[in-house]
Amino acid sequence: MEPCEFGGRGRIWSYSVANFPPPPPHKYDNPFKPYAIAVVDLDSGLRLVGQMVDPPAALSVGAAVDLVIDTLYHEQDKAFTTWKFKLV
Repeated sequence: MEPCEFGGRGRIWSYSVANFPPPPPHKYDNPFKPYAIAVVDLDSGLRLVGQMVDPPAALSVGAAVDLVIDTLYHEQDKAFTTWKFKLV
């Protein structure tokens, strides 16, 4: 392996909508809100899977997105973050 840098801009290759809460041990904020998980082809050639920030109805295959850091859930007054994608 060797280190590599890549940017966060890419396009949605495919996506799926989670219309129901995930089972344990997954965590989420209540009330549960449906969200999309996208497979994104980054401009650097890397393919990455991540949750979308935008509502599922706003998404389309081929849409441009940027990699962002966003809250996944809250627990004991702490915000737990992860990478997600946001429409450009």
